[in-house]
Amino acid sequence: MPSTKKMMVAVMMVLISVLIFSQLNNKLIKVNNNRDPKQLQSIGGSRLDRDTEQRTLRVEVSLPRLAFLSLQKMNETYMERYGYHVELVNQEAPHAMDSLEGQFRLGQPPDVLLIDSESIKRYARKGWLLPFESPIHNLETIPYWMKEQARWNGLTWGVPAYMDPYVLVWNKKSLAAYTGKETPPASTAEWMNIMTNWYTAHSLEERPVQEGAGHEEESVSMLPEALFAWQEQDQAALLAYMWRMGWIQPKQPGELRGEPDLSSWRPPGLSKSGSNGEPPERSSSTQVAGGSQEQGSARSPNQWQQSLIELQEFEEAFQPIAEKQQMQLWDALEQGDVLFAMLPYSEAMQGLKEPFAYEEPWDVKVPYGTWVHGRSFVISANSSLEEEARSWILYMTEQEQLQDMWELVSLLPADARIFEQNGTSQRRYVAEAYLQDEDAMLAMLSRSEELLDFMEPLKRWMLGDLPYDPMMKEWNEAWHILPFEQTPAEQEPATPKV
Repeated sequence: MPSTKKMMVAVMMVLISVLIFSQLNNKLIKVNNNRDPKQLQSIGGSRLDRDTEQRTLRVEVSLPRLAFLSLQKMNETYMERYGYHVELVNQEAPHAMDSLEGQFRLGQPPDVLLIDSESIKRYARKGWLLPFESPIHNLETIPYWMKEQARWNGLTWGVPAYMDPYVLVWNKKSLAAYTGKETPPASTAEWMNIMTNWYTAHSLEERPVQEGAGHEEESVSMLPEALFAWQEQDQAALLAYMWRMGWIQPKQPGELRGEPDLSSWRPPGLSKSGSNGEPPERSSSTQVAGGSQEQGSARSPNQWQQSLIELQEFEEAFQPIAEKQQMQLWDALEQGDVLFAMLPYSEAMQGLKEPFAYEEPWDVKVPYGTWVHGRSFVISANSSLEEEARSWILYMTEQEQLQDMWELVSLLPADARIFEQNGTSQRRYVAEAYLQDEDAMLAMLSRSEELLDFMEPLKRWMLGDLPYDPMMKEWNEAWHILPFEQTPAEQEPATPKV
């Protein structure tokens, strides 16, 4: 009997052990199967997440080829260092804007974009961007005018990365042969003299012959085919011309501007409209220099003055070069076919050689100026990788990366500290007007996109494809008053007394 009892106890213990083991095993299976794949994917940056599905940060830029190759190398270093996968795409400049806006409308934009700083406010108003609520590491060393372009509605919507001022480029030999000087004019009156001389010679088909040429030799013309060239799709280049030559500029007291009243000026020589000397048909309504105004439309008290009427006979002096023929612009300069080109600093430095020269931006004094093209990184509101996007932008705007882009492709950093570390100043690379935190500059910066858009009707008018009044209507519409320009009385109408 004792042996039977011992056996029964042993069997019962085995059964209890099997039962307990079975229950524990079921619990372990439930624990292991409790994680849904979707829940795994929602853990950003975890090892489980990376093992389940590779998270790809999409970045889109629009840069010249050499600049993009430099950014690619930096991106490879970033991926190796931080373990993120980043897809970097470069859009061709002429089509980048249309392609980008199409992606936004379809709800499929990239996570990070490098865009023109003047577009930030418009994109933010459309709800396409995420604001940068946390402090930006280098914002205190960014110039005020770049901060202004990145802010809207009290928030910062982009991180300024690069600045690319437009500079005047010329052939020293050609300019000296034509004007007797190797440097460009400094004032509107001096520009007018060059244009008038060129217009007169061009109209009369004068072709001076070089001294010492033999009678048997064919006459060689010293008269350039045009005076001013730029890339056709680059509206900022035409805007830079207009400001640099003084056809548009901030309002200044007459005695400070130092320019004659040319509102009724007409160039000498033969008029293209006929022998009666009347201006062309397109300017038949140009008696009012400021153009027609719509009744009741409030305009900015800081609206810039313009004297565009003075350009009406000079359309042939301006020669846009097709975007795909960029080298043709340099060839035209080298051969003396054009006297001047307006190019971004980064492009000018790539093509600069003897006998070319360029104008240092800091030599351009108020009221004259030249456009500065800003580039900023922004995050799409559709992005689900906000943390990764901020990490990538932070890396690309660190001093080391910005310094490399400056040295490799002449894209100037937005961060002023980098200039100081190189023994220079950011002031050297911008016109004097950008150093003045004034209402006139803030008014221009707040309308940068509108002013760039105005370059298209201006170009059409210069080519004779648009009458003067519709062109001036576009100019005035760009200067509709903005809320910050209104007086307190205009912002909050007074309550009538009872």
